[in-house]
Amino acid sequence: MKLQKALKLVEEVGENHENREALLSEARELVEEVRSSIAILIEEGERKIFWRNVAIASIVAMIAILSFLAYYYGPRVFWTLWLKIRTRCVIEIIERVRKVIDEEVKAVILAIIMIIDSERRVWQGRDD
Repeated sequence: MKLQKALKLVEEVGENHENREALLSEARELVEEVRSSIAILIEEGERKIFWRNVAIASIVAMIAILSFLAYYYGPRVFWTLWLKIRTRCVIEIIERVRKVIDEEVKAVILAIIMIIDSERRVWQGRDD
């Protein structure tokens, strides 16, 4: 903004020769103000860049720490909560199902034994 104003003043010098010195001195003052603020602006920019980098590094470190904590403590917390929630659940064992399964297994084993015995008899040439 100030440089644009200084440039307009210099352009006005070409049109208005009467106020030439006043216009040029005002343009020089504006340019000097801009030059003096350059160092301050550079420092401010470097400071902002530094704090942005600190924020990025902090976020990355926080994500890494939280990931580790979730990996290490997550299952422990999950199962603790699971057990607290499920402590009142009652597990009922039904013997009837177990007996049926046992009888089916016995029947399958008996069938396999009979098949093997009949195969043995066929190979030996005996059929009783």
